[in-house]
Amino acid sequence: MKELLISLREVMERQNSLVKELIELGNRETAALKKNDIIAVSRITKEQEILGTELVKAEQKRMQLHQELAGRLNLPRQCTLSQILDQNLPEGGEKLAQLSRELGENYHRLHEINELNKLLIRQSLALVNRLLTYLHPQHRLTYRSTGEVEVIPSSTLNQTV
Repeated sequence: MKELLISLREVMERQNSLVKELIELGNRETAALKKNDIIAVSRITKEQEILGTELVKAEQKRMQLHQELAGRLNLPRQCTLSQILDQNLPEGGEKLAQLSRELGENYHRLHEINELNKLLIRQSLALVNRLLTYLHPQHRLTYRSTGEVEVIPSSTLNQTV
C-alpha cells in the first residue's frame, strides 16, 4: 500500500507541475492577446495542447491509482481522496492532503486565466467581425430619384453596362 501512496503522490506532483506550466502559458497568452500578437498566441496554444495531453494522461494514471488504493482499503471505487485520507494510512497521507489542496487551488487559478483569455478572444473576434462588416458590407444603400433609401445587396460582379 505504501508503494501505491508513493505512486499516487508522484503522479499528483506531476499533475501539479503541469498545471503550473499551463498557468504560466495562460498568463503569457493573456499578455499576447492584449498585444494582439497572433503568432505568439498560436505558438502558446500549441504548447498548451501538448501539456494538456500530458495532463490527461497523468489524470488517467491518478484515477487508476486512486481506484486501486480505494479497493485495497475496501472503499467504493468512486470514493473521494478525502475518504481515502480518513483511513489510517501509513505515512504520507498528510503530504497527499496538502498536495490535493494545492492542486485544487492551481486548477482554480488555471480556470480563471482560461476564462479571461476566452473573454479576450471573444472580444477580438467581435471586433474583427465588426471591421469585416465595414470593409465588406452585405448591403449597399443608395438613394432613388424620389429621395427614398434603397437597399441593394452587395455583389462582386459589376452589373453596369
